[in-house]
Amino acid sequence: SDSASVMIGKNNSVLSWIKQQSNSVYSLPCVFHISHLAAKDAVKAIPKPVEDLLVDIFYYFTGSAKQYQQWCDADELQLIKHGGTRWLSLCQAVAGYNNQWEPLKAYFGSSSQIEHPGRVQRINTYMQDEEMHLYFLFLEHGLDDLITYNMFFQAEDSRVVYLWEESVKLLKTLLNQFVKSDVLSGTSDVTMVNFQDLTNQKENKKLSIGIKAKLFIAANTDIDNSTLNKFYGGVRMIYSAAVQKLLKRLPIADKTLQALGLLHPPKKLEYDPGVTKLDEW
Repeated sequence: SDSASVMIGKNNSVLSWIKQQSNSVYSLPCVFHISHLAAKDAVKAIPKPVEDLLVDIFYYFTGSAKQYQQWCDADELQLIKHGGTRWLSLCQAVAGYNNQWEPLKAYFGSSSQIEHPGRVQRINTYMQDEEMHLYFLFLEHGLDDLITYNMFFQAEDSRVVYLWEESVKLLKTLLNQFVKSDVLSGTSDVTMVNFQDLTNQKENKKLSIGIKAKLFIAANTDIDNSTLNKFYGGVRMIYSAAVQKLLKRLPIADKTLQALGLLHPPKKLEYDPGVTKLDEW
């Protein structure tokens, strides 16, 4: 379920009603909902109003984009609307803006409306901001692991036996993007990694920011260190927010879920009833 109280609450919920009929019912949270919540928290951690810029540009062109198309001699303006409840679709929306960033930036920068408070002035200010541009480039990469996890379970066959293993893998992968390797290798329990301690995090240049953000930084050597440091700090907050939400929501400590992994075909071959006793779990 999506973990709402109406679904799994102790009193007067769907789950409590079902358990009245059969107390052996086992409930699992919805991994799709969890991954979306993690993406939401990650985006909310960005210290720049990325969502506001997406919404402002999209609605500026709602109805007609002919003036822009004529201005830049483009056949079509391809922008995807970002829905506030579909956080994992954000990277698709961001990619469309990144592909047209420079012409959009030039278009709004040349508008006579930038002298007056309002949407155009706001868009122009955001698009001139190099830190904002870096976050847009990063977001094409930063949500990839959550999307991969989400897509893995969108299969016709049941994959519940993989849930614990894939959830642990997701956490390890995200932690590896910003936490030092020796810190990760020195902790067997992924839930016990002290990822918020800055001394356990990688130095700026070793953070995983994606190829597009790296190329942009390499090509724009005049970006001041203050902007870069703010961006790298934001990247740390984004990854930390996603991991924190996953640790809170994913059923990593669920012994039943761990035991289900034994039904995974390769694990079944390794199963030794003398070593693994499910009745003790």
